[in-house]
Amino acid sequence: RNAESEQIIKLNVGGTKYSTTRETLCKLKGTMLEIMFSGRHSILQDKEGYHFIDRDGDLFKYVLKYLRDGHLGRCPTELEDNLKDEFDFYGINWPKLEAKNVPLNFINCPNLVIGRKMEGTTIIDGKTITSVARRTCLASQSFSSGKHYWEVRLIYTPGQSYAIAGIATIDTVLNTDLGGGYNNRTNVGWWIDGVTVYGAVSGKVKQSCSPGQNAGFLLDLDSDTLSFYLNKTKVGEVPIAHLNYYPAFDTLGGSKITILHNVLPPH
Repeated sequence: RNAESEQIIKLNVGGTKYSTTRETLCKLKGTMLEIMFSGRHSILQDKEGYHFIDRDGDLFKYVLKYLRDGHLGRCPTELEDNLKDEFDFYGINWPKLEAKNVPLNFINCPNLVIGRKMEGTTIIDGKTITSVARRTCLASQSFSSGKHYWEVRLIYTPGQSYAIAGIATIDTVLNTDLGGGYNNRTNVGWWIDGVTVYGAVSGKVKQSCSPGQNAGFLLDLDSDTLSFYLNKTKVGEVPIAHLNYYPAFDTLGGSKITILHNVLPPH
């Protein structure tokens, strides 16, 4: 994996805007999206940097989900005929709604990389995060349904610093604390080297995270909850609004966290 494969691509599909990575769009070789964004061709962009595709914008979210997760989830069967047309247009083999066989308790464990950040945040290999000033950054993918689990490892927290991780909406203000200031209407963050949960809801977890330990986050948009785990042991849970959320991360004072890949969900 390299910086080019993790490049953020902005799409305008029939008027609906999306952000994803080049790696996701090029996951299936020989498809129209892989050919467009492989770098072999020059693709026009509008003034805001979006690539326009004249197709159904609402249905494209299912195409993007399939590229990201390898299945369609519990997709409405009444959309099947229209979705087949979209998959055919993009040159993707129709998966025949194989997700009907996905169990209701299926938990997606994405390999996250950072998609949005402000100047002053240092990102190493797309997944290790540190900053001196207050900075919130967002993962490159978001979730609006299903269950999703990810983990971060606390690397370093010097005195008078903190590390917060949780969820945020696309309109979050990146130069404020996650879960605080302008972010507190919908965003939720666990101060992982403490026990406090900030944001749209507040609360406590049972135990703080020490350097070298892993903090886990289970975003359950079937039951609208965000649960917190310490080394796979559940330490707290809060209710959340049913929105489209990005995994979010906030460091201050030189603290450092890294997003873990290829994790397994908690039992």
